[in-house]
Amino acid sequence: MQIDLRDIDYFLACAMHGRATLAAEALDVGSPVVIEAIRRLEEEFDIERLAPACRNSSRTPWALNFAHAVRGLSAGYADTVRVISEMKSQKTSVLRIGFPDPGRARQMALPLSTLLREQPGLRP
Repeated sequence: MQIDLRDIDYFLACAMHGRATLAAEALDVGSPVVIEAIRRLEEEFDIERLAPACRNSSRTPWALNFAHAVRGLSAGYADTVRVISEMKSQKTSVLRIGFPDPGRARQMALPLSTLLREQPGLRP
């Protein structure tokens, strides 16, 4: 499974704002970008119950549970980026990242490898 954390952020914005247009405005992207992100998540997880979170309709239990489950991924990645930025400005050399279970570690493998490629000054 490969997910893009931006898609999760777009979904979370939809869940918070209740409409794709409001989420798109908050994220400074177009509505089609947000709608396509939701479609990709539904396809990736083989569920078709996330889109109502972006249609100003009542939030489904699926969408609420999904938002709760992925909120930690988004926050964890953002925190990692923040810590790395602080470390780079302070020239600190060690960051240890731990995960509560192997499933979370597998979920973060792709985003962390992307981060390492995008930040050439970092080493695993």
